[in-house]
This record gives sequence, structure tokens and C-alpha cells, in this order.
Amino acid sequence: MGHDHNGHDCCGGGCGDHAHFEPSEALIELLEMGFERAFDSLEEESVIVPFALVARGEEVEVHEFEAEDYEQAVENGRDALRTLEPVADIVLMAFDGFVENEEGQEIDAVLIEVQEKGQPAMALCMTYRPAEDDEPLEVLDDAPAILGEAESLMKA
Repeated sequence: MGHDHNGHDCCGGGCGDHAHFEPSEALIELLEMGFERAFDSLEEESVIVPFALVARGEEVEVHEFEAEDYEQAVENGRDALRTLEPVADIVLMAFDGFVENEEGQEIDAVLIEVQEKGQPAMALCMTYRPAEDDEPLEVLDDAPAILGEAESLMKA
């Protein structure tokens, strides 16, 4: 029974199975960089080209993935991360999507999957209200919500 991120409940940190997620400082920094880049892109271009951040030591590379189909671009990015040589310290994949709130309504969200070497991949999100007419984009979450484990982004 696979799980589809676009159908996840944003349940914050309250779920028991997230207790083992203890991100390093380097992972937290990469997450902040990922969300910042994603929201900058939404504000400037109203779209996020799916992208990956690849951290090796102090160096961070950015890779963008374009395809005619958005989901294919995301999948291409995941595949590219899984074949990286040498394996990175931390990899992050960011893209636009939806999560469901308690009422089952879809809410726009920046979705990020992140993995540190030797750890399981985790999926996180921050919801937002898209810019409309004179209204600027509004980020609805103070901090990322953990959605749970994601499929590995690193070479097995």
C-alpha cells in the first residue's frame, strides 16, 4: 500500500511515528534553504520548478527538473537523486502540491522530501494561499509540518 503525498493529512508533529525524526543542524539548514527557495519562486513566478538541493559538506548544489508533466518532473528528480555519485550527505527534493486539512479540503502546499545519509527520508510541508489579484501569497504555517516517512532518495 504505497502512499501518495498529495493525499496526506498535515498533522503537525503530534503523530507518534514521527518521534524518531531528529534532524541534524545541517539538515535543518537545508530544509530552510529549500522552503525559502520554493516560496521565493512562488512569489516571483507563481510556480515552483521541481528542484533538488544536494549537500556535501559545506557545498550545496541546486538541480532543477523540468518535464511536460509536473509529476514526471518530480519523479525524474527523485530518480536523479537516487543515482548520485558519490552519495551526498543530505538530499532534498522540493515541489508544489496539495495536502488535505481536517475537513478533507485540498490546500496548496510546498512539499519537501529530505534525507540524510543513514537516515530514512522524511516528507514535510508548508501550506500557503496563492497570490490572487492584489493579495500577495500568504504562508499559512509557522513551521513545516512533518507528513511522515517518504520513499528513499538515496542509492540503496
